[in-house]
Amino acid sequence: MLTIDDYCDRAIARHDHITSDRGLGRALGFSGAPVTFWRCKRAWPSPETMVRLAMLAGLDREQALLDLGIWSAKSPEVRSAYSRMAEKVNQGVRALLIVGGLSWLLGAPGPANAAGTGEPPISPHIESQI
Repeated sequence: MLTIDDYCDRAIARHDHITSDRGLGRALGFSGAPVTFWRCKRAWPSPETMVRLAMLAGLDREQALLDLGIWSAKSPEVRSAYSRMAEKVNQGVRALLIVGGLSWLLGAPGPANAAGTGEPPISPHIESQI
């Protein structure tokens, strides 16, 4: 699990126009210094802001929401429930990657290409022009 600092640092590192926590806050639509409060664990971003932060950081939005739930949970039971949810999501992703990789190695259609042609699907709009 990443920390709020990881999300903020990655967002700053990925964008030349964002050079500080204050700049990150402005990029997220704030005039104050919310990033400082997040880093000090005095406040947490809203789910909407967390999604925007994940996008700036180039990270998965769904995972970011699960991380936010873990960080901001007030009780150990809720924190544990979010952690279990995150683990289930990660297991599902790993399983899909394994199935897709094995399908590719064996030349069989994978979950992303159920047509089994080995080629990406053609959009109906492009197909009508062929």
